[in-house]
Amino acid sequence: MEFYGYRRKEGRPGIRNHILILPACACGSESCRVVASQVRGAVNIVFNTGCSDVAANTAMSQKVLTGFALNPNVYGVVIIGLGCETVPHAQLRETTGRGTPTGNAIVPVLKVTANEHTYSWMEDNMDVDLSGIIRGEQTIEESGGMLLEKLHEIANGKLTKAEAYGFSDIAVDHVCRFV
Repeated sequence: MEFYGYRRKEGRPGIRNHILILPACACGSESCRVVASQVRGAVNIVFNTGCSDVAANTAMSQKVLTGFALNPNVYGVVIIGLGCETVPHAQLRETTGRGTPTGNAIVPVLKVTANEHTYSWMEDNMDVDLSGIIRGEQTIEESGGMLLEKLHEIANGKLTKAEAYGFSDIAVDHVCRFV
């Protein structure tokens, strides 16, 4: 199998080459969406917190947003804040050393199910149906080969259904929802 991805400067392999328009708070999410829609190759995430937050939540948000910014599928990052954010954009900028049902803006999410009812209800959102294993129509080895082939296609540029739909929402786990 041939791999058509690439290696970033520090050696990590990437399979996409996005410009990430990153909100530092919920208030900046819509601005990020508008900017990303105007720039070829840009993606945004919808971030639902980051304003007037407690310290533990801010730390978790910073960790998650930094992870997005450092992903090898991201070529560059534009951080947009409106001034009310508690996630310090300067720290996001300096922290460069290190599936959901809707997918992910920068990392392809291959949605797989082995439940035929789930697949029939959500076929438009699911990438692979492995229910043949449960019904005895395919072996685990055959299913593994099918998954490997699908991963190869995605690594070489084929869009997952979540990517084709442009899903970009994220949810960050928080200690509490109020100050």
